[in-house]
Amino acid sequence: MIGIRSDSLNRCLRIPPMVAPLLGDDNGVYRVHVVGNAGTGKSTVGRELAKTLNVPYIALDELLWKPGWEQETNEQFRSNVQHTLAAAPNGWVVDGNYSRRIGDVVEVQSTDEICKAPRTRVADF
Repeated sequence: MIGIRSDSLNRCLRIPPMVAPLLGDDNGVYRVHVVGNAGTGKSTVGRELAKTLNVPYIALDELLWKPGWEQETNEQFRSNVQHTLAAAPNGWVVDGNYSRRIGDVVEVQSTDEICKAPRTRVADF
């Protein structure tokens, strides 16, 4: 387990300045999956965490879309994800929610998961 101390990461996660625990594996490798609804800050947290851990940041959106905003087939998308994860044996941070399209490819390899919940807003009446 590692405690990540990073003021900018803690701000992204919206937690007070403290230690955010990550489990990693028995070899000190961290494979972190950041999930959440659109606009919750997955990419922001993912980039900052990858920088802090010194591992590649992988945005699943970038593996899904081809030029001209065409989507890869589910099979090709799954293959792209598998190859990208395999190319980073020393750890990675992935953001995105595509288990319906690619199954549990990311989940079964992740050592940690961060769920970004939307901020609660109170409406004025």
